Amino acid sequence: MARRQPRPAYMQYGILRVTTPDGQVREYPIENPSLTLGRSLDNGITVDHVSVSRRHAHLKIEDGKLQVQDIGSATGTFVGSQRVGTTEFIAVAGSQVMRFGDCEARWLTEATAPEGTSTSVVTGAEGQPTIAVSLASPSQPISPGSATTATVTVHNRGKTVDQVALSIPDLPAAWVQVRRPTLSLAPGARDEVTIVLQPPKKSESTAGEHEFAVAATSSEGREVRVLGRFTMLPFDDFKFAMKGPQGKSQYTISLQNLGNAPADYNVSVADDDDELDYELADESVQLGPGEERNLVLKVAPKKKNPFGRDRSYRFTSTARPATGGNPANASANFRYTAPLKNWKYFLGAFLGISVLSAGALMARAGSLPDLFGGGGSSPTPTVAVNTTTEPTTALPTPTPDGFHVGGSAEIINSPTGDCLRVRQGPTLAGGDPQSAIVGRICDGQVVNITDGPVESDGFLWWQVATDDGLAGWAAEGQTDGTGDRFMKVKN
Repeated sequence: MARRQPRPAYMQYGILRVTTPDGQVREYPIENPSLTLGRSLDNGITVDHVSVSRRHAHLKIEDGKLQVQDIGSATGTFVGSQRVGTTEFIAVAGSQVMRFGDCEARWLTEATAPEGTSTSVVTGAEGQPTIAVSLASPSQPISPGSATTATVTVHNRGKTVDQVALSIPDLPAAWVQVRRPTLSLAPGARDEVTIVLQPPKKSESTAGEHEFAVAATSSEGREVRVLGRFTMLPFDDFKFAMKGPQGKSQYTISLQNLGNAPADYNVSVADDDDELDYELADESVQLGPGEERNLVLKVAPKKKNPFGRDRSYRFTSTARPATGGNPANASANFRYTAPLKNWKYFLGAFLGISVLSAGALMARAGSLPDLFGGGGSSPTPTVAVNTTTEPTTALPTPTPDGFHVGGSAEIINSPTGDCLRVRQGPTLAGGDPQSAIVGRICDGQVVNITDGPVESDGFLWWQVATDDGLAGWAAEGQTDGTGDRFMKVKN
């Protein structure tokens, strides 16, 4: 830590107190009546800030008064609100504020300093400055994942050997490497140290302007900081996926911005035959670096036939960066189940129940007494007739022809050297989990039909089950009737 001590008596020209934009205060003893101020180390006063030119201003003290002249700086020299020119000196009144670039300064003397105050001067044992530090920031923008360098120059202005430690406190440790973090400098010696900057190609390496500080700490605990800047270039990357269905018709679309700058994306959904309707919560999505969002997608067929067969559809969602670049696709299957696909069986059952009910009513009506005949006090003679009742034979319920749910089928024409494959769902689409093979059934095996049929990928599919517990979807044959049939009705 810098020692606090009274101002040395031999500093007859006072002290220049400089405040940088980040609030750091440095005090520089003025040892000569005429000297220059700037960022370069060959000035009488070195102010290490990017807004200060290498040679910024000329300071002159005559008759106990400070005068200032600009020497062609890029950011200007000001006394109060007046800009100082390059052709004449402007006098500074008392403790009037001066400005060199973005740094403010005051001239302190025994007359202008408040009584009883002390100063914190980065000095050695004899009141001389000990170390000076300058920084050359990267001259070109940085592409994330690539490396660039900055250069730190350290000057030992003291009269003893000094150990100086360098650090970069404002940047993540993984971004920066100081080639030589510790220096040993003889009196008057200078040394340069290379700093390697390599931000990773990740979203946290945000695009734009970045500031950082280099801290130089002497062996006596005195610290000097210099500021640097670099520009991070943007890069684009994103992740896109679709999950589902959740329930019968709902899917989740996931979109994440893996780039280091805000990005806009357009999301669309389509199928080749334009047979589906889609309801998407957001078709235009804005994401910050690293941000992720889930979108809800609902799917339904444009034409719904409640009496038809179940159908499987293939559709694709696409995400496109609004600024161009390659789109990303994600595909999924949607299966429509006709709610009244078994209407024939329901109708047959209904008619059967109706016939049985009518028969029961007729039988009951035949057992009732005659409501319209007789009625007198004398009974009507009854003639007994001998009749022979033929036994009634129950008629079997007709069985539907062809393949049907509840029926049986026998496997035939299996592929040579293989058996008929049973899949998790009615599809052959590669990459679709529904196309996974769950087992095989061979020629001569008999299976029970539990659901179907479904037309998909050019084949007619039935859901089947074997007596040993295998269950899944198997193809009867091609939908156009060509090629071999792999199942036949088992009576």
